Amino acid sequence: MTIAPKFPPTQMGGGGFEIDLRALFFHLRERSWIILLAVLLGIGAGVWYLAWAPKIFAASATVEVERAAPNVLDVRAVDATTLDSIEAVKTIEGKLNTSALMRRLVRDPELAVTPAKLGLPEGTRSPEAMAAQLRELISVGLVRGTRLIAITASDTDPEFAATLANGVVSNYVRQLEDERAEVARQANSHLHAEAERLKSRLAESERALQAYREDQQSASLEETQNIVVAQLQEMNAKLTEARAERMKLQSAVEQAHAWREKAPDQLLSVAAVASAPGVVELQKRLAEMHTDRANLSERYLDAHPRLIQLKSQIEQGRTELGGAVQRAVEGVDVAFQIAQKTEASYGVALAEQEQKALALNKTAIGYKVLERNVEADRAMFVAVVKRLQETDVTKGLAQGILRPIDSAVTPERPTKPRPKLILAAAGVAGLLTGTLLALLLHALDPTLKTVDQAERTLGIAVLAAIPRSRRSDRDRALVGADEGLLAEAFRTLRTSLSCRDDSPRTILFTSATENDGKTFCALNYAAALARAGLRTLLVDADLRKPSLGAALLPDDAGPGLAEVLQARTPLADSVRQSEVPNLFLLPAGAIIYNPAELLHGRVFPEFIATVEQQYDYVIVDSAPLQAVSDTFSIVKAMKGVCFVLRADATHRRAAAKSCQSLIEAGAPLLGLILNRVPDESRGYYYHYQSGAYGQDVYGEAVKRAALLKAGPRA
Repeated sequence: MTIAPKFPPTQMGGGGFEIDLRALFFHLRERSWIILLAVLLGIGAGVWYLAWAPKIFAASATVEVERAAPNVLDVRAVDATTLDSIEAVKTIEGKLNTSALMRRLVRDPELAVTPAKLGLPEGTRSPEAMAAQLRELISVGLVRGTRLIAITASDTDPEFAATLANGVVSNYVRQLEDERAEVARQANSHLHAEAERLKSRLAESERALQAYREDQQSASLEETQNIVVAQLQEMNAKLTEARAERMKLQSAVEQAHAWREKAPDQLLSVAAVASAPGVVELQKRLAEMHTDRANLSERYLDAHPRLIQLKSQIEQGRTELGGAVQRAVEGVDVAFQIAQKTEASYGVALAEQEQKALALNKTAIGYKVLERNVEADRAMFVAVVKRLQETDVTKGLAQGILRPIDSAVTPERPTKPRPKLILAAAGVAGLLTGTLLALLLHALDPTLKTVDQAERTLGIAVLAAIPRSRRSDRDRALVGADEGLLAEAFRTLRTSLSCRDDSPRTILFTSATENDGKTFCALNYAAALARAGLRTLLVDADLRKPSLGAALLPDDAGPGLAEVLQARTPLADSVRQSEVPNLFLLPAGAIIYNPAELLHGRVFPEFIATVEQQYDYVIVDSAPLQAVSDTFSIVKAMKGVCFVLRADATHRRAAAKSCQSLIEAGAPLLGLILNRVPDESRGYYYHYQSGAYGQDVYGEAVKRAALLKAGPRA
């Protein structure tokens, strides 16, 4: 049964892009020398850099940003949020590396900055250029989670680096002092002018107030106003009291007039009448007489003289009480009239007092306005004078917002370059470069390497993988039956082909290009069949470059396939017996000039039909497909074709094109044979290894058998 391959366009073009991590691992291991060389070159470059790179020394000074600083215009500290915020600290960090501060450093005589120290040409005089170069030497960083700022200066001169770091701090402090002094000077000048202006304004306000007092004749306006207000309150209270008294008497008068014609006892229900002194005295006397009468009535009869006398006195008392009640009613009328007059008089007095208060308030309006102006001018003048005094005091105060923590000291060791880091980075860079180069070579490698890659690329099953050995490296070597894995590979190939349903007996071995190992595979596959007791004929059909005759019959130069096909020599006289039992060889014979014409036509198929009847298997070795077209003339006469690939050598495009050509020519393609698989990477190339079991079979057991065969002397 023939396997029909499928060739996707990507495979025909060199294989589709797939990531096989296992394949990449073994590929990197195979090209580990490239990676190692790249690592060594990288480390060498790092050593060269360390030898020639200048030594850089770094010195650091640390300062702390204070939470508050005295204000040049106020003795009190500034708002804490100003310097507590991270933005304020970041601002100070940025100011420590500004161009203005760098220009100040250039002018600092203590630093003595010269173009030579900065690595600039001697003729450089531009402060901007020197400041820019200084800025490259200084780095400022905020220590995370703190209010500390580190100023680091780097230079080839360690002493200059330490001096420069300390100079940044000192010059920044002096810069702040200069700025504050300038602000204080401007503020002092402004406050002096403002104080003079407010002083004049206060004098004018006081003169205006005094002129108003004199004009209104109200030197004691405030005291007079207080007296008027007190009298107004007192008069208002008296009016309220008189009105209440009048209303009470008015109610009593109205009630008394309503009951005037009634009995005196009913008029006594009026409180003002009942409370009159005469009425109260008479009521008390009548009550006592009634009490005496009640006591005497219990002892005497009504005709008793004392009771009669007491009754007469009671009647007389009642008459007097009625007169007293009338007089009390008249007294209530008089009191009511007096209360009305009193209320009216208090009302008039209150109105007069209110008019007086209104007139006084009207006079006080202008006075209050002028007085408020005086107070406001006085307050502003006092505030400015106080601020002016504070400004004079703060001139001599230290107003720093930076507190030095650590001063920079002369470093003893260079910080750059860092040998360990550079060598490690160079080694890693070399490792990455070598790995990328190895992967690039792998990506650009057009050859077929593994069984899976060959099957995936060509779409044809691999029948066997032949491991590389010293014999497989020679195209005409005959492998012995006891040569371990190499012999087992050909036995595997024999089993693979004999277990097929069609079990082909005439098999052709070919390849895309020469040196792929087709002759080696054909020869040893035929030997494997012969060792199994099968009569096998090995035919050398490569009439242009024959090699089987020299491999099995080095001293035989007799006739071969060419003479048989030309009918110049009988088949029996051309076939030779090899040293392997049951293996017969038909060499190529004499060199002819038209092998393609000889193989083309019906002669070769008739030859195959003849030898097929005489031998169990017929194995044919043919010419490479890409070199000549001889093989395409005989493929149809064969029952099967084995296509031989050389691992890590056969181009995938050539293999795909050759397989496609075989299919198009009608060849019964049986499968692929991957030849010369590297044994040092067998886990990658050779998927059908025998493992520990095979090592035991083909290891010590074979050696013992060889020793026994050699005899006692061995």
